[in-house]
Amino acid sequence: VEYGVNADDNEGVNDPNDPSLISSGARVFVDGKANYEAEFVNTYKAEVNLELKGEKEVENLSLNNFKNNIMKDGAFRFSFKEFDKSGKEIKSKEEIFGKSLSDGSILFDAIHYTLQDVGTHYYQITEDIDNQINNVLYTAKPVCAKVVVKNEGDGNLSTEVSYARNADIKDFISNNESGKLEKAEFVNKLTEVKIKKITEDGSGLAGAKMAILNKKGKVVFRFTSEVKETVCYGLLKDVEYTLHEVKAPKGYELADDINFKIDEKGNVHILNEKKSKKVETVKMTDKKSVNSKKSKDKADGDNDEDDDDDNPEDTLDAHRHKRDNDKDENNESRTVETGDNSRIALMLVIFIMSGSANAYLLRSKRRNKKSIKK
Repeated sequence: VEYGVNADDNEGVNDPNDPSLISSGARVFVDGKANYEAEFVNTYKAEVNLELKGEKEVENLSLNNFKNNIMKDGAFRFSFKEFDKSGKEIKSKEEIFGKSLSDGSILFDAIHYTLQDVGTHYYQITEDIDNQINNVLYTAKPVCAKVVVKNEGDGNLSTEVSYARNADIKDFISNNESGKLEKAEFVNKLTEVKIKKITEDGSGLAGAKMAILNKKGKVVFRFTSEVKETVCYGLLKDVEYTLHEVKAPKGYELADDINFKIDEKGNVHILNEKKSKKVETVKMTDKKSVNSKKSKDKADGDNDEDDDDDNPEDTLDAHRHKRDNDKDENNESRTVETGDNSRIALMLVIFIMSGSANAYLLRSKRRNKKSIKK
């Protein structure tokens, strides 16, 4: 660009119409007159840093202290890939990562844009699945982001960002309105096991005292069965557990234990069979009792109810169940039946009568001795 100017020296001159345009130097030409003509090469700079917005959620996290154990800074991490408008992955100028914070927000690295980046950028954000938390199912789908960088002409760049939940980047590029989000949201959920106590005809059976034990025999969860199924959240993946009936409802016999585990995808497998069997619901059947005998509490480790620590395995909760309302149940489950007490009462009466008879005979002998001496 050429500017005609009058000057007394050959120092650099700025453009008064735009302070961001600065001359990089001047070449002075003398034509024998008092006027000087300078040629300027101007540079225009503009840049912006963008931090994407994100949120991390784990369903059913409000139960007991799961939130304190799981939602820690850096517990979940995220990575970026950049694509061109054809959906082909391209190398970004810089690596971008994100991490969750304890309040559920996601902190992403800032993306730096300059004039060379003016245009549209497409990203796909995925949650890293390495170093997983063992009672969380990583079900969150990828989130795509579209960033439009504009030159405002005043030394500033502006950005417009849109988000959508979409695993197909090409589909997002062609239709980024599908699955639209306000921010990059990633939702996982705790593991869950559905349990139902049933009778021989398949009907739901309420009133059974139940416990889930780990391999060490420690009770990690207690509940009383209802007609509907009970849901237990937060058991560890790839760990064997035992569903045990502590006390059967009146008129029913105790059922056999059921061993099960949860796989990496959250599927529940019963292990009692020769071959593990995947099930939607763990069903335990109680048979009618012939003599209607009362059951005994045979749950090992049932005295561990006060053993609270930060291990999520020991703080399990379930749908429609609160541990605080279970004190009477727990006391009952620890009580061992002693049978009929009538024999003890009879023996006590005989013992008392025998003692009274001996005392009477002893007094009679003393009286007889006194009579002889006289």
